[in-house]
Amino acid sequence: MIGTTLKAKSPIPLGSYVSMIVAALLIVLAVTIGEDVGFKHLTLAAIWPFCLSLILFIMTRRRFHVEICEKHLHVTEPHHEEIPYASFLAVQRDNQGTAKRRALFVHHQQGVLAIPDRVGIPSGELLLFLQEWIPPGRREDLPDELQHHLDAFRNKFGSDRVFAFTPRHVPTRGTYGRFGRALGLTCMLAGILWPIVATLFEDRKFKSEGWISSGVSLFFVGAIFYWLFAMLRRLPGGQKKWHHSGLVISPLGLSVIQGKLRGEMRWDELKKLEYPVKKKFFDVAANNKVGGIYLDFGGGGVNLLDIYCHPLQIIHERMKAYWQG
Repeated sequence: MIGTTLKAKSPIPLGSYVSMIVAALLIVLAVTIGEDVGFKHLTLAAIWPFCLSLILFIMTRRRFHVEICEKHLHVTEPHHEEIPYASFLAVQRDNQGTAKRRALFVHHQQGVLAIPDRVGIPSGELLLFLQEWIPPGRREDLPDELQHHLDAFRNKFGSDRVFAFTPRHVPTRGTYGRFGRALGLTCMLAGILWPIVATLFEDRKFKSEGWISSGVSLFFVGAIFYWLFAMLRRLPGGQKKWHHSGLVISPLGLSVIQGKLRGEMRWDELKKLEYPVKKKFFDVAANNKVGGIYLDFGGGGVNLLDIYCHPLQIIHERMKAYWQG
């Protein structure tokens, strides 16, 4: 496997095709009408779907190129970085796709590398190869309070029965909120183009003031929209101090520090363990738990966020084994 190059290219998204078709239909309608003012209004209206098609194409049309070296993965596309095997934390397989073709997620100390399902090597073989490089976790990455709990549990139950999970250096940057950010960028780009094109179209019959004011407003709305989705992407579950978190799981129970959440819980107190939490219509409380592991202890619930070095799937399996065992 050493020396192999993984290559893939993302397909053009359906939304990009649809938006371009809408823009083309508006242009055809403008040409068909032929009337000067109507042509200009329809042409300006076509700018927005054209911008959306362009933004979606740029955001999703990415190449993937990774070289498997002796001591690291050398990534050149979609961005440039070197990921040492010593920084590996876990390798997770996507639950969608066929048995031989599924995307992989390599969790490492700097973030997550998403490997597409079409890279020339069956995902099962690649999964086994990458998992062999995962080193054991480090006690020093836990908050001081949890280090004492970890030492006590390991002295009582043994190191092989106690598991520590530390936070990632950066939150996962997947496709979450991508379409929202695309809409924000679309509004910003259209907000710039509308005043420019409207000014070029202006004459005695066509007044550009309305398109100029609309373009300025659209730009600021898009900027706010993009900022909101970008911040939502960077702050897992709204936790501002997520990087000071930690989790220790033992046969007796668990100890956790996650933002303002601090506590110890025994498995005999746990009433319900839910993962993955599914969205429910008209249930705001349930939807606030989406994206984490929800533990119901009768008197209250705890939601463990996707901020740890190891995938939530592995953490859930450790919890479920002790809770049901």
